[in-house]
Amino acid sequence: MKNKEEGGRPTSGNLTPKTPALDFLCEELSAIQPTPEELQEVFLAEHHAMPTTSNLAAWLLSERHTQLRIERLCKQYNQFVSVFYLKQTTTAGEYVFFQHPPRANILFRKRKNGKSAGEVDLVMMVEGCPVIVETDLSQYNNSGRLNDIAEMLRPEKIEKKKRPMQQLFGKPPEIIYVIPSDYLGKIRIPESNLHKFVQNGGHIVPFYTTREQWRRDAESMVAQQRLYAVAV
Repeated sequence: MKNKEEGGRPTSGNLTPKTPALDFLCEELSAIQPTPEELQEVFLAEHHAMPTTSNLAAWLLSERHTQLRIERLCKQYNQFVSVFYLKQTTTAGEYVFFQHPPRANILFRKRKNGKSAGEVDLVMMVEGCPVIVETDLSQYNNSGRLNDIAEMLRPEKIEKKKRPMQQLFGKPPEIIYVIPSDYLGKIRIPESNLHKFVQNGGHIVPFYTTREQWRRDAESMVAQQRLYAVAV
């Protein structure tokens, strides 16, 4: 592929909106698709129980699915790609940052008053440069809701995630959004927030299926675990 050097290594250099290395990694990530069975096995090994409701399962399992994909990407390109974990609670700039492994989410609160200020799902380090990875399988544009995908892709919302990470790492981060596969066509609509997000340097990776199919898959995983619990 044109973005590889000899030996299969993506081109290096500082990450920018047009960086071949990050574009290449997004392509590679798109091809990594753990099955629902693999995801369930990993999640149970870490948490010993499935989420108790379908909505909670759809949320937590989707984030873990993305983390699993990235962990596999890191094994493939382990010399320059890794998942970032804090060694301890860390204060940087206006914020205090913390994690609850094995989840890779980075949570942050205001240093001044201790109030929660948000979180990012995961940070992938690419040759020392931070890349925020968010998974959002909500509806694209559900009028009246503040957490649909179209709303979360607005520049001011993206900045609320980038600003704390820039203070933590001392350099501006890139950002990748993982979204349902059935929303990808909106990238071609100039008026859409998804198109504007990509034009402004954001990166999109498709989830392995549609939003509705994922909810059915998540419900199935919860149901299977309930049946197993009854059987034993």
